[in-house]
Amino acid sequence: GISSEYLALSTRGKQMSERSVQHRMNYWTKEAQVCLSATPHWWRHTKGMRIMANSTASDPLAIVKRALGHKRRSSTEIYTKPTKEEFEKNVRA
Repeated sequence: GISSEYLALSTRGKQMSERSVQHRMNYWTKEAQVCLSATPHWWRHTKGMRIMANSTASDPLAIVKRALGHKRRSSTEIYTKPTKEEFEKNVRA
């Protein structure tokens, strides 16, 4: 396989431009019939939240920090906050 430091590669194995990544993400969002405007930032945030929710590591925040390439742990702490859905579910309980 191709090893790369880039998040996404073109079909030619080259780095994709930011705009190309946005176009592909919009395409994949529509193909998956996701009913929202999913930006690359949204996808990245969702990935971080899913890692936090599903990790069995003793320090899941460290896993998210590394996966997202954060330099500071404080940048990653947003993933410890409850989602809107979690908040609403628990307030109604």
